[in-house]
Amino acid sequence: MVKKKSTDEIAQVKTEVIYPRYLSTAPYGEDLFEGKSQEKIKGAIEQYMLNTDDPGIDMSEAKLPRLIGIEGKWGSGKSNVIKMLEDDSALKTDYIFFTYDAWGNQEDLQRKSILFMLTQYLIDNKQLIGKTVMLNRNPQENADPRLMECTWAERLQALTTHKSYTREITVPSIYNSTKWFGLAIVAMGLLVGILQIDGVLAWWHNILISLIPIFLFLVYLLYESKGRFIEGWRRMFTMYESGAKTDTTSYIINEDEPTVSEFKAWMHDLSNALKEGKKLVIVFDNMDRLSKEKVRTLWSSIHTFFADSNNRYENVWCVIPYDSQHLVNAFEGDTEVKKADLLHRFLQKTFPVIYHVPEPIITDYKEVVGRLLHKAFGEMLTDEEYDIINRCYRLTYPKPNVREIIAFINE
Repeated sequence: MVKKKSTDEIAQVKTEVIYPRYLSTAPYGEDLFEGKSQEKIKGAIEQYMLNTDDPGIDMSEAKLPRLIGIEGKWGSGKSNVIKMLEDDSALKTDYIFFTYDAWGNQEDLQRKSILFMLTQYLIDNKQLIGKTVMLNRNPQENADPRLMECTWAERLQALTTHKSYTREITVPSIYNSTKWFGLAIVAMGLLVGILQIDGVLAWWHNILISLIPIFLFLVYLLYESKGRFIEGWRRMFTMYESGAKTDTTSYIINEDEPTVSEFKAWMHDLSNALKEGKKLVIVFDNMDRLSKEKVRTLWSSIHTFFADSNNRYENVWCVIPYDSQHLVNAFEGDTEVKKADLLHRFLQKTFPVIYHVPEPIITDYKEVVGRLLHKAFGEMLTDEEYDIINRCYRLTYPKPNVREIIAFINE
């Protein structure tokens, strides 16, 4: 007889961790370095956001846009800082984080893609309240576009739906009976000509034979009209009437980017439609993976819509992590010094505040490599083996980032 396992035994089996195991490359939301620099940056950003949104603190004189830059090299922990902000208890209740993958959506129309994915995310999470309005364009009437009330789902559908319009025109319609009547007349004329040339039959024979096509046509007309001869005879002349109509459809495919004014209006409406007390944080991630042409295009849009102090969305924040060493390639210049100078001026003009994620110190690397090795292998290795692997790796790669350490361990 098979003995059943107790609840405690089943729970122990379920919680047992099997080693070795792969490590995820997604941000942990935890500062793994001993210096806790990422934790400090997270705390500074959090305090800045809370102070700006605090109605008891008057920051109207500053008129700073809700735009934050997070600068750091690839793998320095920028995404981890954002994950820590998203998981922070002080922000989690009232702040909604939405990450737009600029690299993953680089082939899309950027403005439309941003509005579609952002609005769909808010609809799915039930963060938008009330009705909204959209332009009602009716090409069948020569009327100016007018606003109409709708739901956010309907407005989103109008942004992406391929539109088709139908117009009705009147054209002559030739029925089959009309075509056969014409053929009968032609056939009768041909027969009369042929019989006159031969001259063999009597004159009344010629007339009788010539009328055979007309007789056959009358039989067909009677059959087609199902006994209603007069109705069939009338329909033969429909080609001269204006009652026959044909519908034609012309398609207009909606593949245009929203204009600057449309994008601003949409963002203002989104900001005002959020649930009471809610704030939206839009993160533009992976911009430093784009080509220089796409970087300039997307950054220009971000500067236009978020950096301008006149476009203040009271409930919307914009956070942009970036790598200066990559962004500098997007700027034109004769030398690297000129490119770096242009980038510096552009960043100063765009961001009211920039937070820098520093590289860890040497002692931090030893601690991080050791923790990640233990997470992957558990008790499979001895302390001496862990120490040897740790030292050999750090000698080969003196300044790795967390992503590179995880890739090494997984391999």
